[in-house]
Amino acid sequence: MLENRLISHNRASIQSDLDRLLKTVLPACIILFVMLVGVSQYTKPHISFVILYTIGAFVCTVCYIIVMRTTSYHLHLVTYYLTVIYVFCLCTFIGAIVRPQATGTSIVVLLALIPLLIPDSFLRVNGFLLFFYATYAFICFKVKPANVAIEDLVNTTCFTVVGFLLGNNYRHIKLVSFDLQRESKENEHIDFLTGLPNRRLMFLRIENSERKGSKLPITGVMMMDIDHFKKYNDNKGHLKGDICLKEISKLFTKITIEKNVEIYRYGGEEFVGFYYGHDEEKLDNLALYIIDEVRKLDIEFKESETKKVTISLGYTFGNDDENYGTNYLIDIADKALYLAKNSGRNTVKKI
Repeated sequence: MLENRLISHNRASIQSDLDRLLKTVLPACIILFVMLVGVSQYTKPHISFVILYTIGAFVCTVCYIIVMRTTSYHLHLVTYYLTVIYVFCLCTFIGAIVRPQATGTSIVVLLALIPLLIPDSFLRVNGFLLFFYATYAFICFKVKPANVAIEDLVNTTCFTVVGFLLGNNYRHIKLVSFDLQRESKENEHIDFLTGLPNRRLMFLRIENSERKGSKLPITGVMMMDIDHFKKYNDNKGHLKGDICLKEISKLFTKITIEKNVEIYRYGGEEFVGFYYGHDEEKLDNLALYIIDEVRKLDIEFKESETKKVTISLGYTFGNDDENYGTNYLIDIADKALYLAKNSGRNTVKKI
């Protein structure tokens, strides 16, 4: 289902939206309930109102504390629905139990608003809406005169339908908007042709890596270049050149998933890899593994000495004691790459 896919792909945006809603609504509810408890000292309403207002202030305070202390998507959902359930109970009490001779007003507003407030799943949002509608209708016919109950039922039915129609359309529009924003943000950091992270993301990763206390410091850098790629383009054409870049990039994506390395498209036929780990020997083996895997792709290149597409690779390893910056390691790896290219290509060099 499209909506489920949109929700699963955009949970961060949904949670951020829900977080803003709860951090705005809950403090307002706390203030309102506390004020109502205070006003009750002068108006002397029935004790049940004072109890409900006190419970409301307590529930909203607990929910607000949960929201402020957690980043859990599911806990945010729970606090939202817990708040809505309490407000429904309060509206039902006022609109049906306390005022059996009058039609409810606050409840119809709630039924119209519930589907509009949160871009959650279709079944959950509308399941709560249907449950509230059925519960209120049942209570009305139990405690109100028949003519008032029928009038209330007509009102709540109309507003429930309005909430359902508007809510589902609004939720779909919001989810699509979240998805477009996510794709736009991802495309800023992804190379269109190869699907690899681009230089923009590479520089962001360097910045994050060099922050104090980073959990993923960059300890090794590899610079890679496709051998005689201009010659390949001249002989095969740029379309074949693009296909070649895509095939090698698919391999790099696979290696990124399997190894402690992230590979970016640096530009043209050049790629850079960041190694995360403190085992220099593993980096040595990884460099050899990469050029061997490119050869195994067996991309035909009759005009080259090897008769297939190969790469040259230069790399360096930075010890923690030396505390070199990543840009310095990139410069050293680039020098190692030129050593590899000047040594006949299709080889690895380390500095």
